[in-house]
Amino acid sequence: LSLLHAQQDLARFPARSHDLVASCLREMGRQRDAIEWLRRALDAYPGDANLAHSLASYLGSEKEPRWDEMERLLWMAYAVRSHDAHLVCDLARVLILRERFAEALKLLDRADALD
Repeated sequence: LSLLHAQQDLARFPARSHDLVASCLREMGRQRDAIEWLRRALDAYPGDANLAHSLASYLGSEKEPRWDEMERLLWMAYAVRSHDAHLVCDLARVLILRERFAEALKLLDRADALD
């Protein structure tokens, strides 16, 4: 894991593998390293919906969630994967927590139709 973490060129590995590395780091109690890893992976794969969704999720589990960044990442992922009910619900949750109820309700209706 340390060897992977030290890699400079993350684009030489498949995008999905970065989600796995971040998951391992998180399970080892290295949440901050997992977040940094996902940031680097997203730099290597800009626009990757899975990486953006994962990073938003990890940021949401921080003591002080970064709502602006989470929302931006989830909207980016939604633009690519609007058919994913789980992603749509996660975005709606962030909007609810930011007291943007009308937008959240529209997304929840969409998620319900997808499920």
